[in-house]
Amino acid sequence: MNSHNHPMFGSLGAWFYNALAGINLDAAKPGFEGVVIAPQVVRDLKWAAGSLNTIRGTVASSWSRSDNGLRLQVTIPVGSQAQVRIPELGLAPVTLSESARAIWKEGKYQGGPVGITGAREADGVLLVEIGSGHYEFALARE
Repeated sequence: MNSHNHPMFGSLGAWFYNALAGINLDAAKPGFEGVVIAPQVVRDLKWAAGSLNTIRGTVASSWSRSDNGLRLQVTIPVGSQAQVRIPELGLAPVTLSESARAIWKEGKYQGGPVGITGAREADGVLLVEIGSGHYEFALARE
């Protein structure tokens, strides 16, 4: 008799949306009031996408990369906030745009569209604070 109560591949599925898509709960803001989007852009993988249905709605993240940049699409449900951690991929100095509007340039936050409340740089990652909505980020070498 083999166990039928064994999630043999359960952790693999979670790795896809937690690590590759980067969708994580902010422990300081339970109930998905706070979300952390931190995709792990691995060396040979060119794209990844994932979504998670939460009590507040669907959280989604998808990214694609090229030799000279990264594109990241993020959806945050109403009533949630997120910190998006965008790796610079060794391209520094970089420009980060959201819907073709530069929000990070020349090493500082340039202001952003409604929903983006700030950005800063730390250890090769751009940390962008956002509210609910759909965002399309593009990272490129300056």
